[in-house]
Amino acid sequence: MSDNVTLPGSGAVIATDQVTDGTLGTVQVQFMKVMDGTLDSTNKLVVDSNGAVLVTASPSASVANRSGSITSGGTAQTFAAANTARKGFLFQNTSTAPLWIDMTTTAVLGSPSVKIGTGSYFECPVGAQGQAALSVIGSTTGQTFTAKEW
Repeated sequence: MSDNVTLPGSGAVIATDQVTDGTLGTVQVQFMKVMDGTLDSTNKLVVDSNGAVLVTASPSASVANRSGSITSGGTAQTFAAANTARKGFLFQNTSTAPLWIDMTTTAVLGSPSVKIGTGSYFECPVGAQGQAALSVIGSTTGQTFTAKEW
């Protein structure tokens, strides 16, 4: 028996596969196209024999080093310029006193900026990376941090 189904009236052919399922019995299962963003693409989603989707990692955007130190205690400074292509960033306080970072406005010593304790690490939540400049502030000149942007 042919696996595809022809719709009555229009004659359109729907791609299907006849399978035997323990619950449903022998049925026609419609193929679904998972979009890859390319018009008329025939790229297929790859699933292994256990039903797991196989994912191939592709290289992400290049990673830029934005590490540095506080140049003037108590004064906010930009550690990453505004970037509409930013996918994410990470920040680690490598100094002996807290630092505060902000993803939307100028960082301040305290709320609403994010406090990063000594040795602590912050990675931007997915979808929250924004496009604004990223700023940091510390109370003492010379406080150091590691920052990466991609």
